[in-house]
Amino acid sequence: MMPNITRGGRMSGLMAYLAGAGRSNEHSEPHLVAGDAAIMAWHDDAELNHHAALQIGWQLDAPRRAFGTRVTTAVKDREGHNVGVKDAHVWHCSLSLRPDEPELSDERWAHICTEFVAGMGFADAASDDASCRWVAVRHGQSKAGNDHVHVVVGLVREDGSKAKVWNDRPNAQRLAGELERKYGLQVLCSREAGTGGRGQKPAEVEVVVRDELAKTVRATAAVSDSEVEFVSRMRETPNVRIRPRFVAGREDVVSGYSVAWGAPAGGALNWYGGGSLGADLSLPKLRAEWPDTPQDAAAAIPQWRSAKRNQRVTPDATRPAVAVPRTPATSSRWPSARAARRPAMKLSSCAGCAAPVCGFGRALRRAARAL
Repeated sequence: MMPNITRGGRMSGLMAYLAGAGRSNEHSEPHLVAGDAAIMAWHDDAELNHHAALQIGWQLDAPRRAFGTRVTTAVKDREGHNVGVKDAHVWHCSLSLRPDEPELSDERWAHICTEFVAGMGFADAASDDASCRWVAVRHGQSKAGNDHVHVVVGLVREDGSKAKVWNDRPNAQRLAGELERKYGLQVLCSREAGTGGRGQKPAEVEVVVRDELAKTVRATAAVSDSEVEFVSRMRETPNVRIRPRFVAGREDVVSGYSVAWGAPAGGALNWYGGGSLGADLSLPKLRAEWPDTPQDAAAAIPQWRSAKRNQRVTPDATRPAVAVPRTPATSSRWPSARAARRPAMKLSSCAGCAAPVCGFGRALRRAARAL
């Protein structure tokens, strides 16, 4: 895990960039995965728009404005001589995995970021120091294919004091090494030559979980004729949870979703965004195969809200179960064209259940139209 630290003086500007399209239009579904409790209570994991990003930037910067505390850093010329100071109350660190490492869930990143910020001394519950306000933003892979998050910290604490940043880069490297071992990530040999190894077992487990979830979502979407049916079927699927991502400030517009295997005995869930499971499994791509009208979108909202609250669902006994393929395969081995895949999924799911003849005939007709 590679930490990269920068300092600046424009909190709202940084947040607007992180929630925007990116320099090469590479950002997708920007949202918070962790942060200050008050900010998370307000924004949760809703997809961030420009207005929400500015709000968060304003909240992060509130202690500095309230106390008038100025945090600066030296400005040096080309020869290394101090020539002045500049505002530097914004502390920004990106935490990036290697391109060949599998993506982590939002929950795994949340744990990593929370421990990282505490270890840096910015918001440590065990410390007597007042906390800094902070958030962790995730917006898809980098151009190089790295899964990553951005940790943003306001360096003025809640009591108006300044957070200490001396030796922050060596400290960040040390913490990254500790977190790599704890969470089974690749340990960078360039940072700690000859110490530890590549803890791959947790990562390998995540790959299996992601593949199984992708197959479940793909099979369920293939036999669903509408968004409301898709959400209903997913909620009926044993040991699988689904939840929506609402547009910021709205409870009636869904922009994305995430899924997780239901953890036994109340254990923590690892959530995966639909788009991270496969390019064809993002909500916009799924919607392209269903009726796209305001009425259909509105009909799915009650199901999405119930899924968000994890309300119990009564399976529809008249509806055949979804036949989820269990052959060893990853999403890359599925055809890229969804229209070419849909007939095969329709036929296999109908053939594997005791559906009425008329239902099988409808599936065949849909398959013929798709071809």
